[in-house]
Amino acid sequence: MDLVLFERLDLKPDSQYFIYIGEIKAIGLNHFYKQALSRFYGPKVDCISVVPDQLQVYPEENLLVINHDATCLQTETDKNVSMRIPGKDFAAMVNRNSRFRRLMDELKPRQGQVPIWMFENRSEFEYCSDDHVLLLGPRPELAKKFNNKVWQYRHLSQVVPMPPYRICQGEEALKKGLHEIGLEAGKSVFVTREFGAAGVGSGVVCDIADLDPCLGKPDEVYVASCFIPHEWDPTVLAVVANEHDVYVAGVADMTIEGENKFRGSHFPSRLSVGIQAKLVEYTRQVGRMIGRLGYRGIFGCDFLVDDHSEVYFIEVNARKQGTTMEYCCALEQILPAGAPNLPELEYWAVTRDCFPKETVEPTLGQSPFWWGTYNFKVEQMVQTTTMLAQERTERNLFRSVSQGKPPGHIILEHPGAGVHAMSGSFLARAIAVGHEFEEMRNELDKARQAIKASFTPLGN
Repeated sequence: MDLVLFERLDLKPDSQYFIYIGEIKAIGLNHFYKQALSRFYGPKVDCISVVPDQLQVYPEENLLVINHDATCLQTETDKNVSMRIPGKDFAAMVNRNSRFRRLMDELKPRQGQVPIWMFENRSEFEYCSDDHVLLLGPRPELAKKFNNKVWQYRHLSQVVPMPPYRICQGEEALKKGLHEIGLEAGKSVFVTREFGAAGVGSGVVCDIADLDPCLGKPDEVYVASCFIPHEWDPTVLAVVANEHDVYVAGVADMTIEGENKFRGSHFPSRLSVGIQAKLVEYTRQVGRMIGRLGYRGIFGCDFLVDDHSEVYFIEVNARKQGTTMEYCCALEQILPAGAPNLPELEYWAVTRDCFPKETVEPTLGQSPFWWGTYNFKVEQMVQTTTMLAQERTERNLFRSVSQGKPPGHIILEHPGAGVHAMSGSFLARAIAVGHEFEEMRNELDKARQAIKASFTPLGN
């Protein structure tokens, strides 16, 4: 397979390259990985990005865009197509791509070792086990194990509070579990498959009829848990170095739509410092447990807080969080100069099982600004009519507001004008920074309206 949607490579003979593989939404983190790796490989460190996204204008040099399905559709229809590929499929697609394999064949002998980071490390990417590859982050088999919701509820109930739950295999067991939790008594139940994220593969069941057709397949295993009415959906970002040391970057509040669909976050959390401290401690306990089992790198924990300020665990994300970039930009302004960033902490965790002595954790609940994100997802096919180009970088936005300049927003990863975005695609990502919560939220609303005005629906 040699299909490449876009290629722009200009490799310098005296540079040491690392590779990012994943959706373009995380490409901004390359700056922070470059900054971290330059401490170990010298100043001539640069990045090559391998992404599946179809954009009119790409923000990075040294880029390979690999998307077999979009390339075929573009050839058949003569239209630019934006479509999302599941992470495991993209990892396998990159692994098979002959252009990527030639790139690796060029880099391995000249560098000896090729650092690679992925948004989520996956075993479908076979280079993970290559002796010439330094995989930054957890081993793929551990990431898969700890992302399994069944594993989480069976094992983490020892260290974090959970709502009443049942693990059910098949439709009949699921119906029985729903009854035991109290569905027939008028309680709602949250049902999730073993693997799922951002609301995919899960749903809130209010009636047994809700199981058909999305849930209740006979050969699948589910976790059914009591749905607890609540207002707050906090999330904690952290890094595991070993079975003892867990670095916590902060607590944010998630934006959840339709009861279970993640669309963004804002920071700092508006929960009390006391509740945030409890969330941090639960996250450390989870980190220490998975650290004992070999996990090294960035991870996140999602919780809910009910109307009585009781905390309940929802899930672990054994991977980078969608807001890892925003945390890096914020910590760059909050922490003392020279403090290691999150990619550097991850590098130390993977290669040395510890954190550097210069490590500084931010003070809980304190930030000189507010940031918020929103992932704009389309639920039907649309055609973009406007290009939302951005001159400003995310890091510059954070730096500007932290220096006292006016609040602002940026829109990233918009595909440009004249693109057919398939249903389920994330059309763009909005980021806003302000001195106060309302300032940030107003800027985020402006960005969302601009994205909404940039496309027209194409029907069902």
